Parts: sequence; structure tokens; C-alpha cells
Amino acid sequence: MTTFINLTPHTINVAIGDNIIALPADGREARVSSENVLVGTIEYERVLHSQDVFDERASIPIVKTVYGDVETVRKNADGSQTVLHVGLPEPQVGTVYIVSMLVGGLVHGRDDLYGPDSGPTAIREQGQIKAVRNLIKYQ
Repeated sequence: MTTFINLTPHTINVAIGDNIIALPADGREARVSSENVLVGTIEYERVLHSQDVFDERASIPIVKTVYGDVETVRKNADGSQTVLHVGLPEPQVGTVYIVSMLVGGLVHGRDDLYGPDSGPTAIREQGQIKAVRNLIKYQ
């Protein structure tokens, strides 16, 4: 029997035929630290010449996201996060970890990381994913 530990902030519902298997969030979350760094601006200008003549100008900030370490965090009651440790929990025999695509794409050398397949086979209601039909294996 395999143990699933969901390190995303949401329950992952997996549809198998007519059944739904719910993989509840563990309470810990694997995330990637990040920082937005200002890299420049784009100048926007629109001049309308008609009955309502106006000039509209703005400098739109452009940032680049710089990714840091994968961290395992716990959300606190006040909405803040406490970093439990850098990295993911250690592999355990018979255990798989459900992580986000970003985490799964950045961590290499593990064969126990999976994520929800939110592609075209996912079940959606009003544009929101209600269940997935597959898990993606990250390597």
C-alpha cells in the first residue's frame, strides 16, 4: 500500500471511473522561495485627439522573478508562513509526495514526486478544476 503525502495547499481529487479519491493537503506545503526584481520599465503613451483631448502616459514596471530554494513550510493561523526546513521531507519507502509543477520541475534525483495532471483530461466546473484523472511523475 502506498502512502500519499500532499504537500500542496489544496485537496487533490483524483477521478478513477465513477469514484473520486481525495488526497487531502498535509498541512505542510512545498514551495519555491522567490523574489521579484525590477529590471526596467515600459513607457505607455496614448494620446486621443477628438472632442475629449487627453494625454495618458505611464511607466509600467517590469520585474523578473528570481527563484530560490525549495522549502517546506507550514501556514500559521494569521496567514504567515513558518519555514520548517529547506528542501523536501526525506524519501520514505512506500511514500509518494504530491507537489506543485514548479517544485517538481526544480527538484531532481527523486523518484517519489508527483503532481496533479491539470491538462485537458482534468474535470472542470465553471473553469475550475474539480478533479484530475492522472498524476504526473516528476524526475
